[in-house]
Amino acid sequence: MEQKGFFITGTDTCVGKTTIAAAIAWNMKRKGLDVGVMKPFATADKKYSLKYKSADAGILATVADVSDTYDNINPFFYTLPTAPYTTSFVKRSARVDISRAISCYNKLASRHDRMIVEGIGGILVPLTRNKSLADFARAINLPVLVVARFQIGMINHILLTLSACVDYSLKVKGIILNDLTDWKGQVKQEVLIETIEKVSKVRVVATIPFMENDTPKKVAEALESSRSLCTKKKLVHY
Repeated sequence: MEQKGFFITGTDTCVGKTTIAAAIAWNMKRKGLDVGVMKPFATADKKYSLKYKSADAGILATVADVSDTYDNINPFFYTLPTAPYTTSFVKRSARVDISRAISCYNKLASRHDRMIVEGIGGILVPLTRNKSLADFARAINLPVLVVARFQIGMINHILLTLSACVDYSLKVKGIILNDLTDWKGQVKQEVLIETIEKVSKVRVVATIPFMENDTPKKVAEALESSRSLCTKKKLVHY
């Protein structure tokens, strides 16, 4: 049986995956759903706090207000901001064990009705020499939401990400466009959205407007009022 929830991936790092993932969890909680969260793989230049090694995992756990153990929420953390495979041999630390990460996911999924799982970087970030984030995403079998920046080059980045998802038989539920720099391009956002949908054959299920302080709560409100999420043919179901 397919677990209900979403796997949140991005076209790149720093596209707003964490805030959007937390916002979706926030909306699920507000609707009375029991939601679990997971950031299986995380890297940073230092630990975030005594309680949360990863800032991303900390944000997700706080918003979802879960009591799950941190080791299940974030089983792999490295203090070097690069791909887990790279940092594991640079730091000579324990390498990612995908089987263990899947086991942690299964424990969380058994306790919650919905799961929000945030990836790291893009979908093909290497976890080991032979396995990427896409391998983990395929194993947990959650529908995928792709987060992309609203900027020049995004169409190419989106299509490359979707192509990789097809290669790994991932079920892409939709695309979320995140305006991080207050788009001032010569082409209107609506035209770009239409282009993306036509060439990718995947719906843009939400657009996040530019915000000075994009907190999970503010982004959750934007998701609820987004043009695509409010259509009669609703593609994103909590």
